[in-house]
Amino acid sequence: MKAIAHAVLALAMFGGSSLVMAQTCPSPGALPSGGTVTGTTCGGDTSVNTFCGGATAAGPTAAYVFAYNGSASSTITVTPTNATFDVAIGVVSGGATCNASLTATCNDLEDNATGGAAESTAVSTTNETAAGLYYLLVTNLSGGATTVTCGPYSITAGTLPVKLQSFNIN
Repeated sequence: MKAIAHAVLALAMFGGSSLVMAQTCPSPGALPSGGTVTGTTCGGDTSVNTFCGGATAAGPTAAYVFAYNGSASSTITVTPTNATFDVAIGVVSGGATCNASLTATCNDLEDNATGGAAESTAVSTTNETAAGLYYLLVTNLSGGATTVTCGPYSITAGTLPVKLQSFNIN
């Protein structure tokens, strides 16, 4: 938990762009505040197969963690970089551990577009009503003949409303 908090704080302070391989739910990547990260769901977590509202993931899932302060708002946009990858995103809450049972605590699910089109979610008091840790899950829900079940993407996050929960100097 402390390592995740430090990673989130560092990215919130310095932002930036980076390439990240598939992040799993048990070991999520830190979502950059005010920056961009690229990754892929290929090779990602296959234990998260039931999504918000009972939707079934057709491919592996990548997971990212971020802290929400419970009062401000921002937008997170996930854009597939493969025209046949139909990305779907979900925001779930659940505290210090990301696991397959978190999909029951769904705050938002976006899967309105087709292959190659971006999906966006608003991080706000409407969706994420309390301060705490949240997870952005990136997957594919359709798996149809015209799409691939995993693929590369980029995530652009506005300045995420982060609340410093503790600070110490060792």
